[in-house]
Amino acid sequence: MARFAELAAGGGRHRARETLDGWDAWIEGDRVGGARGVAAAALQAFGRDPQRMREYTLLSWQTERLFPVLLPLAGAAFYKDGVLHSHYHAARWTEHDGTLAAALERGDARCASLVAALGREVARLHSLRGSHAGLDPARLLVAPPGALQPLVWCGSGRGSVGLHRPGPRRDLAPALDALRAAGRTGLVSILLDSYRAERAAQSPARR
Repeated sequence: MARFAELAAGGGRHRARETLDGWDAWIEGDRVGGARGVAAAALQAFGRDPQRMREYTLLSWQTERLFPVLLPLAGAAFYKDGVLHSHYHAARWTEHDGTLAAALERGDARCASLVAALGREVARLHSLRGSHAGLDPARLLVAPPGALQPLVWCGSGRGSVGLHRPGPRRDLAPALDALRAAGRTGLVSILLDSYRAERAAQSPARR
């Protein structure tokens, strides 16, 4: 997309909400270059795409399986003399009521249902041998009342697909740490119980 080319020409880190080809979008990107750019180009020769392209691919995989993520719009990587210069991805923006971190801080009445929903969706992700590795409460958006999904995962993190039996701490650690730090031990139990119940439901043979 032309906007990605403009950002690449300007260089530097980019995190912004803007209009992209008529879409209300969130764009993330970074300039790489140097030794990191050389390493990224070398890894791509072995089939490992730059981070922002991997995020776009993972978002697409998660969207196809109805996970609560921002709808991916596009991704792009730019090279100069065979070295990765910069990389970007864009996802459709969604209106929200702040983050899970903010909801926990103010003691929102929906916190129990929010963490339960997080546990269920992470369990479903793990049952498909996927991971996210970026589910920090500060990056989990609380959807407006009446939405189909109470939480929206912002970004795909540094996750992957094809893991062998990922456990709960792989993706729930940031939320568990935040809950324990806030002294919300009851919510810790709700989060873990919802995760375990959904894993059992997704894998009857393991009961």
